[in-house]
Amino acid sequence: MKKLLAVISDPANCDAFIRYTCQMSEDMNRMPYFVYILNPAVYTMSSSSVRPGTDAIGFEIETDKKNSLKLIQENIKKVKSKVPGKIPFNFSAELGPADMVVKRMLADNDADIYMVEGRNKGGIWGIDNVNIELVQKIDYPGWIIPYKAEYKPFRHILYATDFNRADIATLKNLIKLTGVYSPAITAVHLTETDDFGKEVKKTGLENIIKEETDYDNIRVVPVVDKGEKDPGEYIDQYAVENNADLIALLKENKSFTEKLFGSSFSKKVIKRTEFPVLVFHE
Repeated sequence: MKKLLAVISDPANCDAFIRYTCQMSEDMNRMPYFVYILNPAVYTMSSSSVRPGTDAIGFEIETDKKNSLKLIQENIKKVKSKVPGKIPFNFSAELGPADMVVKRMLADNDADIYMVEGRNKGGIWGIDNVNIELVQKIDYPGWIIPYKAEYKPFRHILYATDFNRADIATLKNLIKLTGVYSPAITAVHLTETDDFGKEVKKTGLENIIKEETDYDNIRVVPVVDKGEKDPGEYIDQYAVENNADLIALLKENKSFTEKLFGSSFSKKVIKRTEFPVLVFHE
């Protein structure tokens, strides 16, 4: 059974993330592995709680690791008492830079996807710098889950794109990964004019995509960017208005994702989105 690596951001408040991950893993028939990462590089010398004759930083790290594991175990017990499941899971606390730890654990644990959680209610697109770094550096599909989100099956998936050949392979991966949900997929093309809609009809692009992905429940929809909002807000608005359950995109589609992952991305691109985001890499 494939594993799903779930990166915990806050051991004291991870019950909702654990519950979400367990419910999703049950549906996708994957074994969740929860990990909390402590990066020694961010620790500084502290006189408080340090015993004489010990390595101050090392002692602080070990103390935090022990306390984090205790908190995670407590939250797991809380979740298991309310959300029974048949699939077992593991958890651990690891030391090192987050991206290196995640890469190693994905390779060592037969996992092919990972999950992170937003740390505040400001929106999933405004996640913290550590999680943004993971999305940028890890070449595996990455799920970004809204803070304290409630899980629901992914019946309608919005694939945000400006279309290139790599999208066909990405759509195939998306269908394979989420096939258990039999989702309706809407490929939303953010465009500056109405011309793309005419091109879709003229070239039969939607039928071509269906044929090449061997999946019929796909439609192509243009969304005109009038320059009145950040690009991500148009995507979020469409997702809200059309009851999407998940937003997916291809990070290597640089002309598009630079608009979404630009300098404002990490701060305020979308403040109100309620959707999980799935980021693919070529």
